[in-house]
Amino acid sequence: VRCLVARSRRMAAALPTVWGAFRRGEVDAQQVRVIDRVARRVTETATLAAIDEQAVEAADTRSPKQLQVWLLRLVVQLEPLAFAQRHRRALAERRVTVVQGADGIGYVTGEISAVDAAAIDALLAATSRSLGAEDPRTDQQRRADLFADLLLGRITFDDQRDSENDEADEPDERDEADGRDQADEDEADG
Repeated sequence: VRCLVARSRRMAAALPTVWGAFRRGEVDAQQVRVIDRVARRVTETATLAAIDEQAVEAADTRSPKQLQVWLLRLVVQLEPLAFAQRHRRALAERRVTVVQGADGIGYVTGEISAVDAAAIDALLAATSRSLGAEDPRTDQQRRADLFADLLLGRITFDDQRDSENDEADEPDERDEADGRDQADEDEADG
């Protein structure tokens, strides 16, 4: 309840247009939570004003996740130096947390650069899809299994196979020498 009251006060004071739209039902509680979460990172009043001016229209055509990404990009565009400082600080505090959960399930979370996170997501998605429709697991089950298998080294993605194939394609020096010797013998016989 305290969080809801604090959010309401922040929104009414700093983002009156968004707050008014919420009161009229034009934006929902989840969208307000996303807008508030991003607005709390803002350091300049001009950026808050831009969010207040543009967020309601942006929320109308975006899912909450898309709205968050759009707002974060707006903040980066309007406050590049503050963003760079926050990014450096967050990157310095990166970590992995492992929690043993109920029912024999554990949780692994990692705070890493957004670029690395996107690359990991793309790798898991592509590899999961490549397992084929005959795989009985759900996409999320495949992703979870791949995540564990990759971290534990049960499967690897490397260029070793490619380099072995390249070596097989190139003739061995002994083969070349044997070929030259055979050609020399053929010439002598011919």
